Amino acid sequence: MTDGETYQSYIFMITDWAVDYGFSIGTRHDPPTPYWDHLALKLTTMGVFLERIEGRSFQFYFIADRDWILRWRRRSRFTTRRSVSES
Repeated sequence: MTDGETYQSYIFMITDWAVDYGFSIGTRHDPPTPYWDHLALKLTTMGVFLERIEGRSFQFYFIADRDWILRWRRRSRFTTRRSVSES
């Protein structure tokens, strides 16, 4: 943590979850691809810690689109971490 940065932690309890998967063939994307698919995870939660969120309901969505992820990995300097045994 550097000077002037502030961090805050929140704790949520997962009360429900759902997974959604979509797949289609011959879609029109940029760039064109033979198929498109995505995966989504929806979490319904209850705020546990901080007092101001305690007892309130929240929903979080995590969405993965294969085309977007592949384009992002090609443009970024993203690398996976090596385990200690691989070093």
